[in-house]
Amino acid sequence: METQAQSAGWVTVPRCIDSTELWSNIMGSGFETWDWWLVVSYSGHTDWNVPGEVTLSIADPDKERGGLIGTLDLQDMVDAIDKLAMDGTVLNVDDLDAHTGDLILQVAVLGRVVYG
Repeated sequence: METQAQSAGWVTVPRCIDSTELWSNIMGSGFETWDWWLVVSYSGHTDWNVPGEVTLSIADPDKERGGLIGTLDLQDMVDAIDKLAMDGTVLNVDDLDAHTGDLILQVAVLGRVVYG
């Protein structure tokens, strides 16, 4: 079955990246500057530059008030990157800006890009 990315002339090429570097690039991207991110809470010894678990709250796109909560680990973020790549989104995981970090985390929490 051909994906949207393949039909547009793109192919997916797997690559290796250090897990701490990827985590830091995503969590340190500045994604939380967008007003739909409500809460960022790290578990245990986890931090923006130390992989582990993070709980994120994002504004519920289907309601005027309230948020949706997702607890994520690095694999959830990798899965979101894969999903974005399959949809044809090109990501430079070595230098993520706030917009790109936001896209990854929206897909990880909401399953799709809703905002921005």
